Amino acid sequence: MGTSQTVMAIRVAALACAGIAAGCSSSAEVAGIDGASCPAIGSPVISAHRGGAAYAPENTLMAFRNAVRLGVDELEMDTQLTADGELVVIHDDSVDRTTNCSGTVGSMTLADIQACDAAYWFVPGQGVTTPSETSPHPLRGQGVVVPTLREVLDWHARLPCPPRLSIEIKNIPGEANFDLTGAKVARALVPLLQSYGLADRAIVQSFWPLSLTVVRQMEPRLKTQFLSSSANLEPALANLAVVIASGFDISAPNYDAPLFRQAYVNSAHAANKAVIPFTVDAAADQQSVAALGVDGLITNFPACALQQLRGADIAHAAPDDVPDTPACPPDVQPTAPAAAIDRPDAQTCAALRPARWAPETGQADARGALRVVALQYKQEIRHVVSYAAFRTKMRCLVEDHVVPVMKPGRPTLAVFNEDAGLMTIATGSRGALVRAQAQTPLGAPLGDAVPLGIVAALGLLNTAYLPQVLAYQARFPLVDPRKAVFLAATDTFARAFSQTFSDIARDYGIYVVASNNQARYHASRKPLDIATFRDPDLAAVDEVYVADDARVANTTFLWGPHDVDAGAPRGETNLLFRNEKVPLTAIEQTVLGLDEGPATGDAARANAAGTTIEGFHLGFATSLPAFRFGYDFAARPEALAPCADLRVSYMSCMDALGVDVVVQAEANPGRWAGYVDGGWQPLEWMGSTWRTVAEPGVRFRYNITAHLVGNLLDLPFDGQSAITRRGADAMPRHYVGNLEFSDARDTPGYRAYVGEHPEFLALAPWVTADADRDALSATGTALAPGSRDPLENDYLETAVWADLVH
Repeated sequence: MGTSQTVMAIRVAALACAGIAAGCSSSAEVAGIDGASCPAIGSPVISAHRGGAAYAPENTLMAFRNAVRLGVDELEMDTQLTADGELVVIHDDSVDRTTNCSGTVGSMTLADIQACDAAYWFVPGQGVTTPSETSPHPLRGQGVVVPTLREVLDWHARLPCPPRLSIEIKNIPGEANFDLTGAKVARALVPLLQSYGLADRAIVQSFWPLSLTVVRQMEPRLKTQFLSSSANLEPALANLAVVIASGFDISAPNYDAPLFRQAYVNSAHAANKAVIPFTVDAAADQQSVAALGVDGLITNFPACALQQLRGADIAHAAPDDVPDTPACPPDVQPTAPAAAIDRPDAQTCAALRPARWAPETGQADARGALRVVALQYKQEIRHVVSYAAFRTKMRCLVEDHVVPVMKPGRPTLAVFNEDAGLMTIATGSRGALVRAQAQTPLGAPLGDAVPLGIVAALGLLNTAYLPQVLAYQARFPLVDPRKAVFLAATDTFARAFSQTFSDIARDYGIYVVASNNQARYHASRKPLDIATFRDPDLAAVDEVYVADDARVANTTFLWGPHDVDAGAPRGETNLLFRNEKVPLTAIEQTVLGLDEGPATGDAARANAAGTTIEGFHLGFATSLPAFRFGYDFAARPEALAPCADLRVSYMSCMDALGVDVVVQAEANPGRWAGYVDGGWQPLEWMGSTWRTVAEPGVRFRYNITAHLVGNLLDLPFDGQSAITRRGADAMPRHYVGNLEFSDARDTPGYRAYVGEHPEFLALAPWVTADADRDALSATGTALAPGSRDPLENDYLETAVWADLVH
């Protein structure tokens, strides 16, 4: 399959202008194959990221062919080695995100990888492929495979006017294929490029400078491009310093890195270094970045750049086999604080605060692109007397803790808790007996794992919702009786929970996360459905909300500030994503009988994949999933198949799917300051909030944990809300009781969690200051249901916030 260097020299003559970018006149032409006349490379260079991943499956021959059809100057691609030593073109260190297979590239043979469908999760117009079961996948089963680099070079060699190639050596610390020496892939790549006559016609790029150093030593004619990302706390200026000191040719930071400004480009050019930032997708960003005088830009939407910067007339951005795709991504308008909306006044909100309340605390960052607020809500039965009561309390949480820190022009994400809507099942007359029960002094706690009061309340609610329970049993004859009341309360949940948070997101112009145990639903105007499922307290309704099926999952929802589906039922028109909890806790399985989220297959990956807002890829993990990496701390096995079973490696799967911000909406059942099976609970909790951003085997950048607090009948909920960041250098903090370690009671693997840690950007205080564990445990017992202590149910309501940086 090789081609002689002599023949290849003719075939790549179109790139006779071998300078990095702007060294040739745009009107110059060079000879290509068979004397073809080829225009010189443009300025700035338009580089198709992964072949133009918005229009065709990333890093595939289909994408590269389409990019050539569009007229790009450069094809950007990624390469790494298979288990049998073949260079394949794929971005991730695993195949999970882009194909229907699971496993790391380095542990699979070429045959294994090319048996995978490389277009399986492709969605037209999506800049970076993210698994989604609800989006269209028009190229599934069409034979699109992960190509070898040799196959790409063979195809490239036959082009009459081939674009330049920019090939990344994927070598990033923490990934499964990381090579400290930087030589492994380089030793396979450089001779291959030499054999195709591309030694002075191609660019090799990498995030690992040693890989580029090896390339330069092996073949000085190859241009080298150093990549860096401020997401990994690497400032743009540090990138340029490495480029200059190491003798590399091109500086390639992310375009929105702090201090990536005109002065940066001027400094690079003064040092005779080119500047080609990534990944510039929005039309406005392409124009503003080009105006800085950069030598090129890397984009998932190259047709957009060709239109914006060259005035190209492109009828179709995507290949013929792909549905028509807009050349440019849709404009995203920055969110803004509320104007004239239904806002409770300060006196109303002050009256709804619990006795122990504190204003929000947090940390600002001038580089911030998204401000996140994690709300620590104290649940109280008075807040669910009516729909209006719940709606007002939730809006007061926004007024008290979100509005004060909102910054004009900076998007805001408010994270409410897991089970934020659970108590709304006791709304109105049907919940009167349960609300009365909740205010009756309970006996001494029987233990956090035996919530007999909860069981009794479910019995009362089953009676109160009996007409709806019977109706759903008729519709779904085999429904589990333990979850029947949650199914019966679908209309209540839609009105109290979904509509409340949907409206908050839209009215306040923010993103909102909250969760509840509820079924998917649709709106019905059928007279029989209205008669059967309406709330008896609502005399006149023109529609009711009816469960689609018998499935009731603990679901985390993300709403956005703008409607995205006008045909959805009220409460979901601006719904951006939903995630089902997997695995479930013992209480959810045995007492509530909830349905677990998918653990294997396509549905599992789509569930774990999350979604992207404001340039951040959010994934959702609740309770136990946040502890499941599939291996001990810092001991990731090379052959881990991260998405094979989410009950084993949920966190590793999210990482494989590109999640960089882990959102933990939490309702932690049990006493915070006390011992659980793994030892001291706050120490165990470090395995999620802290390990997310400290574990070297994953690349998560942030963790946002918002805790529900307050006693619910005989079950306490407690915790300390927190926001953590990888590589942060904040004031060291710790959960209560975490400055000591008990050899007798704590799990040995938790030793790494002990002490102060600078990764905490924000941490809510507990009810009391830190003390020895015995004293803290005594406070936890006093807070618990039935203690009859003055501290009973006296939990802290507050919030923490921080700016997330690209």
